Amino acid sequence: MRSVMKNLVAVCVLLGASSPVVADLTLRADAKSLALSEGLAIDGVSQWARRPINIDGVVAAMVDGVLGDPAKNPKAGDTLPMPAALLKEGGPTTAAWKEAKGEVKGEGMQASGVFGEMGRGTYVLFAVHSERERVMMLEASGHGVAYVNGEPRVGDPYSFGYVRLPILLHEGANQIILQHANRGEMKARLEEPKGEVEFNTKDVTAADVVVDAEGKAVSVGGLAVPIINTTTRPLDVRVTCKRSGAKSGPALFDIRLPALSVCKVPIRGISTDFTGVAAGKPMALTVVAVKQNFDGDQPARAPQWEDEVSVDVVSAAAPRRATYRSRIDGSLQYVSIVPPTDDEGDTARNRPVYLPDPSRKANRPGLVLSLHGASVEATNQAASYTAKKGLVIACPTNRRPFGFDWEDWGRIDALEAMDFVAKEFKTDPARQYLTGHSMGGHGTWQLGSLYPERFAAIAPSAGWLSFATYMSAVGQKFGPAGEDPVMQKFREVISPSDTISLLPRLRGEEGKPKGIYILHGDADDNVPVSEARRAREELTKLGIPFEFHEQPGAGHWWDDDSVKKANTGPDGQTKWGAVCVDWPPMFEMFAKYSLPEKPDAAAQPTSPLGPDHFHPGSFKRVFNSNFVLVYGTHGTLQENAWAYAKARFDGEQWWYRGNGCARLMSDDDFNEIAAHLREGGMYQWGRSSQDYAGNFIFYGNERCNIAWSELGLTSGERMAIRSIEQSAGESPAGHAWLVTKSVQQPLRPSFAAIGGSTLRAMRTTDRLSYFSAGVDYPSFTLLSPDIWTRGEPGVIAAGFAGADGQVDEKTIEWRPEER
Repeated sequence: MRSVMKNLVAVCVLLGASSPVVADLTLRADAKSLALSEGLAIDGVSQWARRPINIDGVVAAMVDGVLGDPAKNPKAGDTLPMPAALLKEGGPTTAAWKEAKGEVKGEGMQASGVFGEMGRGTYVLFAVHSERERVMMLEASGHGVAYVNGEPRVGDPYSFGYVRLPILLHEGANQIILQHANRGEMKARLEEPKGEVEFNTKDVTAADVVVDAEGKAVSVGGLAVPIINTTTRPLDVRVTCKRSGAKSGPALFDIRLPALSVCKVPIRGISTDFTGVAAGKPMALTVVAVKQNFDGDQPARAPQWEDEVSVDVVSAAAPRRATYRSRIDGSLQYVSIVPPTDDEGDTARNRPVYLPDPSRKANRPGLVLSLHGASVEATNQAASYTAKKGLVIACPTNRRPFGFDWEDWGRIDALEAMDFVAKEFKTDPARQYLTGHSMGGHGTWQLGSLYPERFAAIAPSAGWLSFATYMSAVGQKFGPAGEDPVMQKFREVISPSDTISLLPRLRGEEGKPKGIYILHGDADDNVPVSEARRAREELTKLGIPFEFHEQPGAGHWWDDDSVKKANTGPDGQTKWGAVCVDWPPMFEMFAKYSLPEKPDAAAQPTSPLGPDHFHPGSFKRVFNSNFVLVYGTHGTLQENAWAYAKARFDGEQWWYRGNGCARLMSDDDFNEIAAHLREGGMYQWGRSSQDYAGNFIFYGNERCNIAWSELGLTSGERMAIRSIEQSAGESPAGHAWLVTKSVQQPLRPSFAAIGGSTLRAMRTTDRLSYFSAGVDYPSFTLLSPDIWTRGEPGVIAAGFAGADGQVDEKTIEWRPEER
C-alpha cells in the first residue's frame, strides 16, 4: 500500500519556533544523558478518582494553552487558578509553582532525578534548555502522565520501570511535566537513543520452551517485544526472532512505525534449532529489525538493529507460560499453567500436555481458572498452587499485573486464556471452576455472575464485590456523582460493574445449584472482611446456597503451616501451595459440582452484555476488535499535531495498561482502503489471516480528518453537534465529543470519533479515562472544554446508540441550560 503518511518534522518542531527562555536544566550538545532533578512543583489543583469526569487545573491550563508552550515556562511564584469545582469558601483561589529539587541517584548515564513522597496529584515541571534540536529517550517511572512541550505521553504509575519514550527536544527551551503517581518515588532522566530503532527488552512477553524427559523441545510459543522508532519520520521494518547464533527462522512481523513511537510487536511460531536445550537453563533469543521499503524497492544493504532476550526452559510437568493470540488486538498474551497429574498422580512422565483418551470422557481433566490480585504476575499466581490430580490450573494475566481489574478487556482476556487452555489440554467442559484472590476475587464475582453458564462453581478469596462497595469501604470516590439525567447515562453504561445486581444470576438450575465458596481473613487490612460479609448477606437474601469461611487472625495474604502439615504426602512434600488460594475445602467443593450436560435454556440467564462483552451503549467497545487509530492530516499544523499526538498517546496507554498492540494510520492511508471496507472486505497489515483491521477510531473533526465521513453520523447526531455552536453563538471554545458507531455484523468495521470543533475542544479529550476499568462513557458524549474546572456540569449531552448503531436526537439527554 502506497504510504502518504506525512513527514512529521514540521509538526513536531512547531512549538519550538519561540524565543529562548532561561531554563533550570541544560542539555549540552554533546551530552549523552541528563538527570531531571530540578524544577517547579504545583499541587492542590487536581482531584482524581475512578470516574469519567475529573478535576485538574493543569489539564485545564493545557487545554487553554497556558501550559504546553516552552516559551511560556512558568517561574517560581507564578500561579494557576484553582478549578471552580475545588473552590471552598474562604479558601485559596490560586495555587503557586514552587521550586522542587530531587535527589540525583545512579552513576553516569544511569543517573536520574528522584522525588519522594509528594501531595496527591502533584505536578513537577522541568524547563530543559537544549543546545541543539535532538531526539532523546525519556525514561521515567512513578508518574501518572508526562507532557512534552504540550503533547501527552504515557506514564508509569505502577513503577514497572519499562516506560522509555522517544521525545523531540527543540533547540532552546523545552517543557517536560510529570504528574507524581503517589506510589512512592518518581524517577526521571533523559538518555541518548541507541539507534534509529530500539528494542525495549524490559517488557518482553514470551512463552516458556517446554522439553520432554529426553530434553527434546516439544512446545514452543511466541514472543512479543516493544520496538521504538526514535526518528521524526515513519520507518518500515521487518522484525524477526531466532536463537542467538543461529540463522533466522520464518517467524517475522512487518510493521510501519510512526515517528517517535512505540509498538509492542507479536512474533508467533518461533522455529529454530533447539539442540541442547535443558530445563532450568534459559535460552537466549535475538530479535532483529531490518529496515524495509513497503512502497518500493528494498535498499541494497538495509540497516538493521538487534537485541537479545532470554526465555525460560521448563519440563513438561512444571508450571509454564504459554502464549496465545488475542482476538482483541492481535497482540500476544500469556497464561501461566499448572499441568495436572494423571490418574495415578504421576507428574514425572514429563509429557508436553495432558493427553486423555478421547473415548473416555471421565479421563478428561477439569479446568480451574485462577485470577491474580493487583500487582501480581500470573506466574506468581500459578506458583501458589501444587499440581492437582485431573485438574489443569490456568492463571491468565488480566493483560497486566494491574490491568483492568478483571473487568472490561480483563474479563475478555480471562475467557480467551480459558478457551486456549481448554483446547490445549482437551478439558472436560462440565468441570470448569473459577477462583481468584483480592482483585482476582472481585474478578471471580464478575466473571461468575456475568457468565454463570461457564462455571460449575466459583470461589472468591479475599475478594471485593464491586468498585462501589470496596471504594466506599476504604474511603475513596467512585463513579459519577451527579443525579441529573445526563449523568444517569454514565451510571447506566457502567452497570456491568455493579456486581451486587448481578448476584441473582448465580442461582443455578433447579435441583442443580452452583457451587459457591467464600474465603476471607477476618484481619484483612487491604480488602475489608465486610466485603465477604456483604456477599454472604446478599446471597442469603436471594436464597442462594453457599459455603463461607473466615480465617481467624488472617490478613490479606496468608498461609497455614498446620493445614500444609496435615496434607503432607508420603514423600514428605506438601500437597498444597499458599493456603489462602490453594485452600483444601475449596477444591473439595469443586469436586462436588459439574455443569449440566444439557442445560435448561429457560434457566440460563441472558447476558446483560453484548457479544463483545461490553454494555451495548459503551463508547469503549470500539477498542474490542483489532482497532486502528486514524489521525487527521488536513487541518492546521496545530490540529494535525494534536491528532497525531493524541492517537499516539492512546496507543501508548493501550500498550502500558493492556500489554497491547495498537496500530496508527493517517486519514490519507485510510482513504485508500475505505472503498474496500465499504464492500465488506478486510484490510490486512500482516501476513497472517488474523492480521486484519477491525474497527477504526478517527481523531479530529470532519474538516481536518478526511476519514470522518465514514463515521456515518445521522442527521440527529449532526444536529446535536451543531446546535451547540448555534446555542452558544458560535463560541470560540467549541465542544468535544466521543462517538461510537457500532455495527453488529460479522467482518464489518465499527467506527468511533474522538475530537472537537476547535483545537481547545480537541485538547479537552486528552486525559479522559476510557482505558480505566470501572469507567465508561455513553456512545454519544458531548463535553464543554471547561469540564476540567467545572466537573460534571461541563458534560453537555449523552445518549446511546440503538441496535442499528445509530443515535437519534430524541434519545439524547441534555442539560437544560444547554438546549
